[in-house]
Amino acid sequence: MRFPARRGRILTDSNLVSMGDIAFQLIIFFMVAATFSRSASLNVELPSGDESAQQDDGRSITVQAGAQAITVNEQPTELAALEPRLKELLAGRTTDQEKVVVLVTADDIPFQRHAAIMHTIRRAGGVVAVMYEEEE
Repeated sequence: MRFPARRGRILTDSNLVSMGDIAFQLIIFFMVAATFSRSASLNVELPSGDESAQQDDGRSITVQAGAQAITVNEQPTELAALEPRLKELLAGRTTDQEKVVVLVTADDIPFQRHAAIMHTIRRAGGVVAVMYEEEE
C-alpha cells in the first residue's frame, strides 16, 4: 500500500502553553533558590526596655555619630581612631552590662557609615545599644 505524499506544511502558530509552563517553573526555581542564599549580616542583640534595670554610674560610653562627625563621650573622634579609643574605655569591664556602648545617630547618617560604626564597636568588645528619639 502506498501512502499519498503529503506536502510539508509550515507551522504558523506555536504552542505558547508549554512556554508559559517553563517560565512559571523558572520563577518558582529562582524564588526557592533565593531563600537558600544567606547574606552576611550584622546580628545585633537589642537590650530589653526594662527601665528599672537602667543605671548610670558615670562610666557609660556614648558614641554620637553624624554624616561627618563622631564623638565619644562628647570628645571628637575620627572613625579610624574609634576602635582604639573604645578599647581603652572598655578595658577592665567584664560583664555585658558594663560593656554597653550607646550609639546615638543623626538622621542624616548614611547606612554604610552606621553599619561601619556598629562593626567597630563590636570589634572593640562593646555591646551596641542603639538609641533614637521618637518624633512627636
